[in-house]
Amino acid sequence: VVVRPQIHTRGSEEFHCDPKEIFIIVGTRQGLWLDLAEWLLKNGAKKLVIASLKQNLTSNISRRFNSMLALHRATVLITTIARLDSQKEVVDFLQEAIRMGPVAGIFFSCMDEKSSVVAHLDSASRQLLPQLKHFVCLFGGSASVCELRAHSDLPACVIRTQSELKPQSVLPYLGRILGQGKSMGYSLLLSDGETNYKQRGQTVSLLDVRNHLPTSLPQLVALGQIMSSEEHFQMQEVITRSPPYEHVRYQLLPVFLVPGLDCDRLTPLIRQLMHPAFCPPTPPCLPSIEQSAQLLLQEILQVKSSGPYNLLGDSWSGTVVLQLAILLQRHGLVEVFLLDAAPDTAKQRFAAFSNSSGTFKDSEFLITLFNLPTNISNHLSEVSSWEEQVQYCLSQVQMEVSNDCSTSLKYVTKALMMLRNHLKALTTFQPSEQFEGNVHLFRTREALESDFCGLKKYCKKNPIIHIMEDETLEEMIKNPKTASVINENVIFAW
Repeated sequence: VVVRPQIHTRGSEEFHCDPKEIFIIVGTRQGLWLDLAEWLLKNGAKKLVIASLKQNLTSNISRRFNSMLALHRATVLITTIARLDSQKEVVDFLQEAIRMGPVAGIFFSCMDEKSSVVAHLDSASRQLLPQLKHFVCLFGGSASVCELRAHSDLPACVIRTQSELKPQSVLPYLGRILGQGKSMGYSLLLSDGETNYKQRGQTVSLLDVRNHLPTSLPQLVALGQIMSSEEHFQMQEVITRSPPYEHVRYQLLPVFLVPGLDCDRLTPLIRQLMHPAFCPPTPPCLPSIEQSAQLLLQEILQVKSSGPYNLLGDSWSGTVVLQLAILLQRHGLVEVFLLDAAPDTAKQRFAAFSNSSGTFKDSEFLITLFNLPTNISNHLSEVSSWEEQVQYCLSQVQMEVSNDCSTSLKYVTKALMMLRNHLKALTTFQPSEQFEGNVHLFRTREALESDFCGLKKYCKKNPIIHIMEDETLEEMIKNPKTASVINENVIFAW
């Protein structure tokens, strides 16, 4: 993830300070703690307590400081770090801050690795500030303390840099983290190269996983019916805002879509495309990504034997689309659009069905898909065959379909098998080469513009990130702005 000063994330817009709460800043460099103070005030803070290396401000800092106070009408108490040399002094310092109001956050900036101030404040805050929301360490000097806090499930956030980055480049990431609520165990490493952004114990919610899977038996039946057709993976022209491809083949390049589940889900987006488009009813769902991509390659070459090409995938199909792009780039220029479909993101969702060693667990997959109680997991693990596990799960749910029950069961079983193959293929895939063209990654609104979701492993170029205002993939697909961005960026002529 490349972090540059010109990149603006949306995180700071979501973080908001309660004006009744107190925010403590402990910093050794006046310019940096002043930037941090100004950022907090812009986000709603009205009461700050600042412990600086020197209590006397330089003339330039003093002018900035006074202008900041006048603009935000804030109450700011300034003292020196020398007051925090002992545990008793730190306790007195916190008690003085508490008298001003509830303390919501403690922020450290450029602390000396040998300083005991961070450790003293950690110890005292555990006793005096049980409701503390944020314990943030910027630009070094306190990583070990934050690690201990993280292991104790206490608020802790570390942001370090490998190069000289301006605070304006860093604070948006802090805003994104703090906007989530409590800063629980975050570690962010920023540099001019790549950024390591992670949260301790991070998991993918089952709600997010279910947003990318069929949510009812009728949907599984319909998916199974489509997948039972021998033509389910064949490229078929779909209705867009463009005339049919045969009428504009020399004016407009088509968009080739690979659905994560089925083409119908992409219909709201497809209807807004200004170019002709082709899409198979479902992805091939073969045992390997390479096989699926090779099959789709032949389908596309029958429509258009040479580039340029536009490819689009959503959800689970991103890995297939990128492998397909690698194959197609031998035939011409390729532009790729991924709707929340980075391969590593799919693998994170896949973790909901895996054990600690990453092995796919059929029982977890079926329990999640059918929304069954987790207490039947032990029973399923004792059932040896996949078919028996499926039958048992189906016996636990009522068939909400009007067709012949045996036929419906056949289609459900077919859909489950194809989905299982599709998901398991994601875990074993390793790209043999990198894609050389542009990749546009569309993400939901909680994402960071600088988070490339591991795409650098698959692409030579940095992906182009589009943060949409939507909370889910389904909303993103239905949002006309998504189609508008795609229409603006597709390759439109030879």
